[in-house]
Amino acid sequence: MLPPLLDRLRSLRAIHADAATASQTLERIEAQQADMTGELKQWRDGLEKMEGAMRNGDAAVKDNVKVMEGWVKDLEERMAKLA
Repeated sequence: MLPPLLDRLRSLRAIHADAATASQTLERIEAQQADMTGELKQWRDGLEKMEGAMRNGDAAVKDNVKVMEGWVKDLEERMAKLA
C-alpha cells in the first residue's frame, strides 16, 4: 500500500512543479503583454503627431507654391514690359 502512495505523491509533486512553472510563465507573458501595450500606445501617439506634422507641412508647401506662383507671374509681367 505504501509504494502506490509514494508513487502518487511523486506524481503530484511533479504536477505541482509544472503548475508553478506554468504560473510563472503566464505572469511573465502578461507582463510582456502590458509592456507591449504601452509601447504600442507610444508608437500610435508618435504616428499621430507625425501625421499632423505632415499635414501641416503639406499645407505650408501649398501656401509657399501659391506665393511663388504670384512672384513668378509678377516677374514674367515685368520681363514682358521690359521686352
